[in-house]
Amino acid sequence: MNTGDLVNYEARGIFSYTSERYASPGIILSICKNERNKVHDVAEVYWSDGNVTHEHMCYLELVKRSMNV
Repeated sequence: MNTGDLVNYEARGIFSYTSERYASPGIILSICKNERNKVHDVAEVYWSDGNVTHEHMCYLELVKRSMNV
């Protein structure tokens, strides 16, 4: 994922209830890279309700483009 990508918040398993807290989709504003462990990269996301949060990349899912656009 990159800055400017459209994403949804997607938590699975025991954290699936947290998906209700986010107004997907959102746009990645910036990414803070962790060179030692990419699982811990963090994205600053602007959500469709106007909130901005910092999320681990593992909880973000890229919105796929429609072929009909």
